[in-house]
Amino acid sequence: MLLISNIIREKNINVLPFFICSGMPMRATLFGDLATNEGSILEAEIKYRPVIGLSYFKISIYQGDTSISLQIISLLCINPKIELASELREWFHLEEAAKAKGSPSTLFKNAKEIHISDIMHTSQNSIQPQYCTFKVKITTILNRLEPWFYACKGCDKKVDKDVCKECLNDKYRGIIDDPVPRYLVKILVENGTDNARVTLFDAAETLIGCKAEKFITKKKEKNNQSPYF
Repeated sequence: MLLISNIIREKNINVLPFFICSGMPMRATLFGDLATNEGSILEAEIKYRPVIGLSYFKISIYQGDTSISLQIISLLCINPKIELASELREWFHLEEAAKAKGSPSTLFKNAKEIHISDIMHTSQNSIQPQYCTFKVKITTILNRLEPWFYACKGCDKKVDKDVCKECLNDKYRGIIDDPVPRYLVKILVENGTDNARVTLFDAAETLIGCKAEKFITKKKEKNNQSPYF
């Protein structure tokens, strides 16, 4: 399942789309009727980032990049009505939204790399935010069964959905009829010698691959068999 990001036509015979698949760029070449028929449709739909499904194709290395070559028996389906295509499009929109927000910011790009142990020796009295990076391995998701909470739409403060639906923020004080789920993922990480607990909020959406509401829905439908779980 691939999502088109660009199309180049060579010699009016071949249409060469560049795709994004799980963040990895790939190139596919269409020949014959696929180039003239499906290729024309793709060119017209390119600004909408169509998703295509391919079968019976050949994978090779072309100019150092992974390349997909379609053959006479190859099949190509544009915007197939299947869950996998919807998930790919949702992933793409999440990536585009992150870029629009300027993430990662310059502060994070310029952050110095440290070790987990360095955090423990850093003064906690400073009121200035400190930006740093460290490389670790996720070993455990501590609240795997319920990594979310319900929040007020207006201020994002936690709302106890089962007990009280009143938002206590003065600015948005009132009854919350439909609180929205947000991620609160608690993970345990380690780097071989040290370990630490890390709490992820909205950033967990990138890690898991869907919004909290969809995560909850899929978990209820398929229990622990949900791919996001």
